[in-house]
Amino acid sequence: MFSPGAIPLTRAARSRKSRPRVPFVLAALSPFVALAVAKLCFEARGAFAIMSASSSLGGSTTPGGGLSGADSRRSGIVARAAGSPASLKSLKVPELKEKLQELGLPTTGKKDELLARLEEASGAQAAAPEPEKPKAKAKKAAAAPAPAAPAAKAKAAAPAPAAPAAKAKAAAPAPAAPAAKAKAVAAKPVPVKSEAAAKPAPVKSEAVAAPPPVKKASGSPVISGDTVYFLTRTGKYIDVEEHRDDLRARGTEKGRREAMMVEKDGGGAISAGDEVYLRTHAGAYVDFIGSAVRARFTERGGWQRIRITKEGGTGPIRTGETVFLKGHQDNALDVEGEDVKCRWPDEGKWQRLTVEK
Repeated sequence: MFSPGAIPLTRAARSRKSRPRVPFVLAALSPFVALAVAKLCFEARGAFAIMSASSSLGGSTTPGGGLSGADSRRSGIVARAAGSPASLKSLKVPELKEKLQELGLPTTGKKDELLARLEEASGAQAAAPEPEKPKAKAKKAAAAPAPAAPAAKAKAAAPAPAAPAAKAKAAAPAPAAPAAKAKAVAAKPVPVKSEAAAKPAPVKSEAVAAPPPVKKASGSPVISGDTVYFLTRTGKYIDVEEHRDDLRARGTEKGRREAMMVEKDGGGAISAGDEVYLRTHAGAYVDFIGSAVRARFTERGGWQRIRITKEGGTGPIRTGETVFLKGHQDNALDVEGEDVKCRWPDEGKWQRLTVEK
């Protein structure tokens, strides 16, 4: 059995044993907490300093007024890397290398070299107030009085082309000399034209003075009762062989067998379109029957009636002229080789005959 006085002592002892030891834990962790809080305050102070420096440097901003993504990232890197010289010197070499690596700077060298690089980086950021100049230029450009000067220069320079125009006008009289030369040259062909005009005159006079057909037409007229010869296109004369009645084209000279007497009712000169009769050396008259041309009868009739025409129109028939002989069927006498026929009414090359005496 326990004594009554022993129970309180036992409860007190139990209460001391079961009391939590929180103050002792806090006392043990207080140095680390103080260091962490100090570090956070130090970093916050450095970040605030970097942000104020970047705002004073006029970093690039977004349309909403904030910093752009690249500038914000760079400001964050600089905020973490830069600080006061005292804080940089307190960092160790690995920490300095880490900050240089974040800035994209070389990480080789001793601590002094690393500190110098970080100080140069922070100094370069601090020395970047030049971006204000583009803003000033932009403001000046917004005012837009500057373009007026180029306009004035352009207006002032505009009269300059007038000088070339004046030169062109001044130089324009120069072509007058070639014009005068052209006139002088144009004056030269005048004699040539006169010579050319003078040359055709003799040609015309020659053409007028040289009428060979007139000489042919000046042949003697053919009169009823004359003895004539017909020269064919082959160069042979029409002839009638002894004891034969068919006409051939074989004569090479004007002989007895080639001779024919031309007769006309009522006599007189023979003209184109007259009806005549041709009597051979045997006394028979030439007749046209079908396509045959022969000399069989001594009487004159419808078969023996021949209409004579000439090439070139009407008028009296003269020696040397080309004539055509057509029978009562209106077919003209034609020559093919040595054969004499009357097959077509055409007056062509095969029907052409030259009358001679």
